[in-house]
Amino acid sequence: MTMNINSPPPLSILQWNSRSLNRSKLTEFKLKLRLHDPSIVLLSEPHWLDEFEASFSCYDCFRRNRNAYGGGVAILAKSSLSPVLFPLSHFLTIEAIAIKLSPLNHPPLIV
Repeated sequence: MTMNINSPPPLSILQWNSRSLNRSKLTEFKLKLRLHDPSIVLLSEPHWLDEFEASFSCYDCFRRNRNAYGGGVAILAKSSLSPVLFPLSHFLTIEAIAIKLSPLNHPPLIV
């Protein structure tokens, strides 16, 4: 694939079943984020509770917690992609979350 010098950089996506992204694993995860620098991160089973706050430099975090027995889902997206929560009203009974991105020089994208 050839890229024009004026082409926007490609979007990269990392999907990870984190199986409990607690405080000790969070430090290691943040280091991997800096190393790989994905545009979007899809997390399953972070096991976060509503009162747990996780912040990520350069990323907006969207999440749906289960609040009991693990589970949950989250999406991290680079703030520069202008992410906003996208409603999934037809998925009320399953753990699902979606965002809409409006990256510069790219068409809008729903993840």
